[in-house]
Amino acid sequence: MKFLHVADLHLDSPLRTQAARDSAMGESLRAASRRVLARLVDAAVSEGVDAVLFAGDTFDNDVADVASRAALATELSRLARAGIPAVLIQGNHDALLDLDRYGPVSDALTVLTPDAPTFRVGEASVHGMGFTATHMAESLLPRYPRPDPGRWNIGLMHTSLDGAPGHDPYAPCALADLVGHGFDYWALGHIHKRAVHEAEGTLVVMPGIPQAMVHLHEAQKARSEVEQTVLRAAEGIAGDPPAGQDAVAAARRLHRALEERRIRISEKMVRGLEAQKKTKEKAHADAVAAYEARVSGLWCADLGVERILRIGDDLAELAELHGKARDLDRRVGLLEAARAAFDGRAGALRDKLGLREDSPVDETLRLARERTKSAAETARRIEETRRTREKVEAERERQARSVERAAKEIATVFQGQEIAPGDAPLRALRRLLDRDGLRTEIAELNAERARAAEGFDADALSAEEAETDPVRTDTLREAVEDAETDREEAIGRRGEARQALNGALGTVGGVDQGQARAALLEELREAARRAAETRIGLMAASGALRRLREDRRGPMLASAERAFARMTGGEWPRLEAQPTGAGERLVGIRDGQPVAADAMSTGTRGQLYLALRVAGHADFTARFGALPFLTDDILETFDDTRAAAALSLTAEMGRTGQAIMFTHHRHLVHLGRDVRRPPKAREAARWCPPA
Repeated sequence: MKFLHVADLHLDSPLRTQAARDSAMGESLRAASRRVLARLVDAAVSEGVDAVLFAGDTFDNDVADVASRAALATELSRLARAGIPAVLIQGNHDALLDLDRYGPVSDALTVLTPDAPTFRVGEASVHGMGFTATHMAESLLPRYPRPDPGRWNIGLMHTSLDGAPGHDPYAPCALADLVGHGFDYWALGHIHKRAVHEAEGTLVVMPGIPQAMVHLHEAQKARSEVEQTVLRAAEGIAGDPPAGQDAVAAARRLHRALEERRIRISEKMVRGLEAQKKTKEKAHADAVAAYEARVSGLWCADLGVERILRIGDDLAELAELHGKARDLDRRVGLLEAARAAFDGRAGALRDKLGLREDSPVDETLRLARERTKSAAETARRIEETRRTREKVEAERERQARSVERAAKEIATVFQGQEIAPGDAPLRALRRLLDRDGLRTEIAELNAERARAAEGFDADALSAEEAETDPVRTDTLREAVEDAETDREEAIGRRGEARQALNGALGTVGGVDQGQARAALLEELREAARRAAETRIGLMAASGALRRLREDRRGPMLASAERAFARMTGGEWPRLEAQPTGAGERLVGIRDGQPVAADAMSTGTRGQLYLALRVAGHADFTARFGALPFLTDDILETFDDTRAAAALSLTAEMGRTGQAIMFTHHRHLVHLGRDVRRPPKAREAARWCPPA
């Protein structure tokens, strides 16, 4: 990028001392500053700069001359037509100037202020702020923004730096502070002499004043010094009047001396001017001779010098135009070459994009950008997938190592235990725990059996406890009932015998009757004793069998029993596992009678199956945590009462997990909606029409 850095134009400055002596010369000097501005804009346009930077004191005072303001507006318009923005800060001379007093000067002009200190163009950021008073004694650097990351940063400042001869300290700032601020280029103004500083990759430039005001100031200073020298010389010649002479005589003598000296100086100057004239005339004659020798034989030999000079100006302008034309031709050639190269590459691009050869460039570029964006997004997703896969593989390896360590620990723990080869560790551990629990239960049952059998025949009681066949149990129950019947009959016969005995005692043969009565009573006593022993034995056996079955009932069977009783409305209040030779069978108790599962109705069997599933789910969640409970048309054989009870039970399962029940029976959906859901329960009742 290219920028034109300008400072201290001082538009409207007439060099007041010269203007006081010669008003025409003052106006000429004012016009000179405007001509300088025009030449600066010429340079900016011809060089094709990206922006023009005005570093303060663009005007010489706070009230702009109408002609100078119009000149600035004209030149800024030329920059606007060339697409070149202008950035300006105000210095100490024009700090209070209102540029927009008569309307905006130009849309191309941006004035940086403390409220808006940054202007961005292309890849560069220009930061600056101007004076808000005619004299600012403090540094403005602390108020400048920090550099924009990733961009070229230019600082625009009006400052006297550390101070300069002939300049008052305005917004003083150390060079090291400017370098340390982090900008790439500092465009300064205020000091009228050019200076360039470079340190740590930062360039600090004071461009100086663009017109020859410095030289005029130096000439004025030299003239003043000469005048002072003349005055001192006059004082030396005059001296004090001699004694006895008055001041008039001394003044006349001084006047004659000065006149004589003036004449001598004038003669000397005339001789010098005559010598210069002869030298210039000779130089002119030599130049004319050289010119005539050069143009001799050329088409312009008969033309005058003035005309040749005018033609030379035209030729110079023509040469400039010709140079511009050649530059345009070069640019056109480069553009055509670039277009040809683009067409060559765009052909393959159009083929990949599926476009025709005559497809517009903008469409080609648009699709290419879209494809590029899509490819970048795909690459990003692939990279994310790769990283995710690496994390999963690392986690899998970590878990594999954990499993391996756990397997070793399990093998150490199970060493010497009765475990089948290839048995899962959890299953084996559960079986070992069940084994130990059963052993404990057996020991407790043996102790309980010993306590219950105290005072009875131990061998008979062991035999009865060993016989756990339900048929035998029913037989024993029938025997007890028969024994009770016999007892009642014996008691009845005893009453009849007592009545007969009483009648016999009142008649003859009382001795024989007494003997018969004693024998009968003895028989009755023996029968009653045997019946009592049988009943007590049966009661002990039944109690032992009942305690054995109760002790062998696990929590899962108890949970299934509660669920089954709830769904059947208490009609089936109990479940038991009865041995059947080599195994066991599950029976339900209704009205005190056992009924096997295969003897139940279809609906009752469905309710028993659901109760077992509910119990299994409760056992799993108690040991391993929440698990969804899912059923599909399990209630289709239930009546409405038992279906409602099952739905209520399923809803309560939502307290510890999620219960989902699918059905295509609409009346079950209505029943499910009528069931009150417990707090925090989650369930879904959705009717799915049959396929």
